[in-house]
Amino acid sequence: MSPSFVYHKPEKSLTLAPFGEKRATMGSPFDPALAVTFDLGRGQVELADGEPQVMIPADALAAVLSGESTSRALGQAIGVGAIGRVAARLASEAGGRRAKDGVRGASLESVVELLGGELAVVGLGNLRVERWGKALLFVLDPHTLDARCDELVCGVFDGALASVTDKDVNTLVVDREGSQLRVLCANARAAARARELVLEGAFFTEIVSMLHDASPRSSRRGPS
Repeated sequence: MSPSFVYHKPEKSLTLAPFGEKRATMGSPFDPALAVTFDLGRGQVELADGEPQVMIPADALAAVLSGESTSRALGQAIGVGAIGRVAARLASEAGGRRAKDGVRGASLESVVELLGGELAVVGLGNLRVERWGKALLFVLDPHTLDARCDELVCGVFDGALASVTDKDVNTLVVDREGSQLRVLCANARAAARARELVLEGAFFTEIVSMLHDASPRSSRRGPS
């Protein structure tokens, strides 16, 4: 089985330039030139030392650090904000229709491109969507966060999709290879079975085959 692809790959990089008046200080004044770089093609935000950064809502971060919330909820806040900005843009282009209607009426390609831009700006990677028959996979490639942030990343897509569809969304990471990450979006029953297969070490291709009522291959990953 081969997937069909919808790519989002903006070929742009933005760098903050100096702004405002420089105040006299002892030694060299702070110069914001080249202090922050937004590499939209790779979906990365870097400071001058080259360390990747992720921009997150301050209130949602405070809730996690205080123990009032979870990493998935933090991701949901990022996703809700991102799709909200996409919806506002589409609604504006459509002459002021309701924001949700703008997203629902847009093509998958348009939504992926705009959502990918929003996720790239905050440093979550370069987004594309793969369709394997009925299965829908969100792919971040490259993606700078490691497996400790899988719940946060799933929350991003939970929040984005749920806020548009007004339905419960089930997402889970089904593949992580190098800097590439795949997130499956499925109904509750399929997601539960997919989670079992992930724990058994199944490849993501086996998982999407299961969603087509196909017999998954017997190959399994060895322990990492």
